[in-house]
Amino acid sequence: MRNEFHPLLTRISSVENQFTEIDREIAKFIQAHLEDIPNYTANDIAAKTYVSKASLTRFCKKLVSMVLRN
Repeated sequence: MRNEFHPLLTRISSVENQFTEIDREIAKFIQAHLEDIPNYTANDIAAKTYVSKASLTRFCKKLVSMVLRN
């Protein structure tokens, strides 16, 4: 399954220098738990990364914005 997410991992790595510390924590969690991510809700990920759901939403919006820019 990791190969399916290769573009996502590549994108996260390529823009990581633009992330806040909270963004980096979320990114690390996603990279470490790729196989499980489809089974998690936003609330699950927020709880497991010790961030608010709003922070997770901002991270996702930021990532989408970065993808669309390039």
